[in-house]
Amino acid sequence: MHANNLGRQTKERASIEFDGVLDGIRQLNAELRPQPLERLVPQVGALRENTRTAAFNELLAEIRRLPALQGAPLLEGLVRQIQKLPIGTRKASFESVSRAVAELSPTDRIGTLEALAEQVGKLEQDERVLAVESVIGQAEQLSGDQKAQVLIALARQCDKPPKYASAVFQCLRPAVAALPPEHRAEVAVELAVRLPKLLRSDRLAATVSIIEMTNGLPGTLASRVLATVATNLSTVPESKRSEVFGRVVHKVAQLSASERRAPISALERRLEYLPPGERLAAFRTLADPMIGLATRHLLWRLSFKIKYLPDVARGDAFDCLFDATRLLTGEEAGWPRPLDGLCGSIRNLLPDARSAAFDRVIGWVGQLPDDSAGSLLYALIHEVHELRETEQSQALDRIVANFERLPPSHRIEADQAFRGAVATLRAEDRQVGYALLRRFSW
Repeated sequence: MHANNLGRQTKERASIEFDGVLDGIRQLNAELRPQPLERLVPQVGALRENTRTAAFNELLAEIRRLPALQGAPLLEGLVRQIQKLPIGTRKASFESVSRAVAELSPTDRIGTLEALAEQVGKLEQDERVLAVESVIGQAEQLSGDQKAQVLIALARQCDKPPKYASAVFQCLRPAVAALPPEHRAEVAVELAVRLPKLLRSDRLAATVSIIEMTNGLPGTLASRVLATVATNLSTVPESKRSEVFGRVVHKVAQLSASERRAPISALERRLEYLPPGERLAAFRTLADPMIGLATRHLLWRLSFKIKYLPDVARGDAFDCLFDATRLLTGEEAGWPRPLDGLCGSIRNLLPDARSAAFDRVIGWVGQLPDDSAGSLLYALIHEVHELRETEQSQALDRIVANFERLPPSHRIEADQAFRGAVATLRAEDRQVGYALLRRFSW
């Protein structure tokens, strides 16, 4: 109770001092007025709540009497006090400041418009859309980069509840689409980040509109937007996700190899959010060499996605991954991760399919350079225990037959890995396994 009384007395004393300073300011001429106003503007929130709105309006009146060069920074500071006013008076205060901003030149209004945009979310929910439209209208006269900054501030107001967020998005969409390409991307990214905030029924249309905003963008900027859209693929209704996936792939295919990396990685990470029956088609799209999206890193990452496909589709996915990996050339082919991933994906196949996949991979060893062959054999050793018990010793036999392809740097590790694999065989097969190893002499 004592603390509450002390706080109330402090606010009453601040209000009295505020009124006294304000009376003094009114006696000053325009050249002397800004300095004490700078001290008063941040103090609005320290006043008694029932006096804040009146103080706000009096400060606004004083600021409007100043030349624009002195008044604009003070007006920006005053706008940031709107959130400290009683909720029922914020709309009127917002509108009063908006009229004052309209009197400024486009050059002087940029900071105040950004501040106004940040206050939209502090209004009552049913007041926010009109406030957004007001700020957008005042931003029309700004340069492209200045307008983009105001729209970014408004995009960040796409927040709860979803109905309000969707309404704000609809207000912003045509304004963002009309921006010059060099300024459009950053705002589009902000909108894409907020797709999960929208009404579920509005997310598909909003996502498509953001994808269309990449038209005419430089590749590096389009890549950022598409990567953000792909990251939010799971927020679109499940039945529509493949449609969005296809639209993003179509756009990504038009980018350079370096520009594709971010959006393709985002699509790969969201593959398991597609409807189960549509995942294999998406997997093939990413790995298909004819489409040209596959890189060694992507193929390695895709090898971990086979487990998210329906059981009956995993064999087809493995064949697709194998064919794509074989087509890697030069340094891409020599990089061990795609080979490790390919071998590791064998364990995610149905048991009946693993031996055939193992044989297919080891049959490729003879076509590889020694370093790549060594990486492949070493990875295969670790997959032997995933085969049926009756198939394991035969698999080890095939590995030993190719040991001469191992470069010296791989031999000690391969020998240790092989002995570990033999130890997991059935008791009756272990002696056979060790005999296989003795057949080869370093």
